[in-house]
Amino acid sequence: LLRDKKTLLFVVALPVAVFPLLFAVMAFIRSQAALDAEQEVHTYAIITGEYAPEFTENVFYHKSLELYKGS
Repeated sequence: LLRDKKTLLFVVALPVAVFPLLFAVMAFIRSQAALDAEQEVHTYAIITGEYAPEFTENVFYHKSLELYKGS
């Protein structure tokens, strides 16, 4: 096995170099997607909010939600 350099390259050296790089790229993409999702702000509207004032107050203080102002 040690005499065949091509096999040694593809069996040992290439996986040792490629897999950590591949995992690093995947981790970076996953963290970027999570960061984008965390920073996204959604607009909401509550119709007849007087029937659920506790819910209306809790939603108002959530950082990723914004009350619809109307047009």
